[in-house]
Order: sequence, then structure tokens, then C-alpha cells
Amino acid sequence: MPKATIEYPTSVINAKNNGGYHPLGKRAYRNAVKLIYDCLLTYREPRLYHLCFQGQTNKKHKAMLQALVQKIDRASILCEWFSAREIDSEKGEHLHVFMLIDSSEVRAQSILNSFEDQFLGRECLKRGILLHINPPRNEIHGNNRYAALPYLGVGNKATATGWARLNDALIWLTYIFKARGKPDVNDKKSGQVFSRSRPNRLARKGSDSSFELGAVAKNTVDLSAERQQVEAEAWGVAEALIKKVRLAVQSAVVDA
Repeated sequence: MPKATIEYPTSVINAKNNGGYHPLGKRAYRNAVKLIYDCLLTYREPRLYHLCFQGQTNKKHKAMLQALVQKIDRASILCEWFSAREIDSEKGEHLHVFMLIDSSEVRAQSILNSFEDQFLGRECLKRGILLHINPPRNEIHGNNRYAALPYLGVGNKATATGWARLNDALIWLTYIFKARGKPDVNDKKSGQVFSRSRPNRLARKGSDSSFELGAVAKNTVDLSAERQQVEAEAWGVAEALIKKVRLAVQSAVVDA
């Protein structure tokens, strides 16, 4: 199986005294990117959000995240997330979360909004948590509070704009893997710095959970090998198309 390669963007990670990648940041970023590409094979309307929980302890921020994930799961929305804990003199303890949502069946904005009369805003207010939904800054995403990513599965119609949005979103994603503001990795009492969801999309495809769990246990090796092959193929296609987009952008700049 061909070995996937990955780039580590530095335009965000090295800006504003961010300190480059955290010692554990590149590995966490690599795992996040791989999972995102995997999801893009099945998510028909993928959206990437950046949330920040602030004002309480890390334990309470994590509890809010889990409550949000449960709400999303009960709405039958496919979701994966990546988080990073930070502590600084200005914001104090806070938790950054990038959340990838499939909004094709149920509109994600019905849950992922900061209105105080809606679930997320109401829960954060009740728990004394300050909520921020940080939009991507690149104008390629329009006025959206999320990055709309392209579906890359069978029969996809990904455009050059879609690929450019994906490329920018992966740069945007690097922000939470920066060194600045992170707890000391050598201090075991400080807790885990980076966390992410554990994908289990197989259990969501049917309704007979006992049958599904048995099937997963029986076919773990085969399914794992198949998934690795799909991931490798997705990486190959993705890398080739991203290179084409970059060359097209460079050519347009030169011609201008």
C-alpha cells in the first residue's frame, strides 16, 4: 500500500507568536487530517466549525463538549471532532474544538449556533461557559461561520473552489496545534493536551445494534484493511488535485 504523505502548513502556526507546532502537534494534526479525508468519502455536505469554550475548568469544558456531541448524535448527524486545551493570562483556561459535521440530512446550524434560546447557547449560559464560534477568515468561505468542504466519495463533483476551500481549511485547522498557551506536556497533572473523537461510523449504518457489533467483531481485520486501502486511495486523489489547484492559482497570479 502506498505511504501517504502530508504537508504541515506554517503560515498560521508561526504567526502572532504562536510558537510553531506543539511537540505533540504534528502528530495530532496528521491524525486529524487523515480522519477528515476519510470522512469526506461519506459526508455529503461536510462543514468544519471552530468552537471555543472559555471561563470554566477543563473538566467542565470537556463535559460541555460531550453534551454537544450527544445532542448531535441523537439528531443522527455524523460528526467528528478535534480539541486542544489552552491556558493563558488573557483567556485563562479554554478549550478549542474543530468539529466536522455532515449537514446533508439535518442542518447543523440548528444546533451549532450561539443563540441563547437554542441548545448550545443555552447550555453554555447555564454552565457559566463563554462560547465563541470562530469563522474562517479567508474570503473564499464567504460570510459563513464554517468552512464548506467538498464531498470526495463516489460520484463527487468537487470543483476547484471546493478544493481551494479544503486546502485553506486544513491551514485554518493548524491553529489549535500551536505551541503557545498549551500546558506543560511533562506535567502529568495538567491533563491531556489534544483529544479527538473515536470514529465508529459502522455502528450508525443500521438499526440492529447487536447484529452490527457482532459483525464488527467478526470482520475487524478485513474492515481495517479495506479502510486503510480507501484512505490511501483518497490521499492519492486528494494530493494530486490539491497540487493542480495550487498550480492554477499560481498561474493566475503570474498572468495577472
